[in-house]
Amino acid sequence: MRHLHPFCQSAGDSELLDSRNRVWRLAAKKAMHFKGTASSWGGHFKEAIVVSCLSRRCYTLVRSIITTRRTMFMKVTGFLFRGFCGCKDEGLMYALLKRWDQGDISSNDVNERLKEEKASSRPVTEVETLKTENARLEAMVSQLQAEVRT
Repeated sequence: MRHLHPFCQSAGDSELLDSRNRVWRLAAKKAMHFKGTASSWGGHFKEAIVVSCLSRRCYTLVRSIITTRRTMFMKVTGFLFRGFCGCKDEGLMYALLKRWDQGDISSNDVNERLKEEKASSRPVTEVETLKTENARLEAMVSQLQAEVRT
């Protein structure tokens, strides 16, 4: 799928490809003989889409990891790369893939680290801020009620 992306050759070595590119998504969908709707395409193939849009240096490491796993007769599925979905930190992905490729960490370690990174970099919404404030106020009310009883 990666080779079908219009910017595959021109993108820099550490540049992520745009996974939202409409022309590419249609070409990839056709190449994969996918018959479902456009919206279900992203759900069924999200890991393949993300891996296809990794930077050139990350993609090279992914190919090495896949080759190593296959020579060891280990299963290779999209689930291996589930943590990459939604991550935009190319430097972090490269560092983790390099350590994984060298055998320093496992796929579970990589996916867990990416999950933590996405959670910590997610902007705090107004709802989350209000929930935190509500919990603080409820604790204060409980404390004041306890003081009134004594």
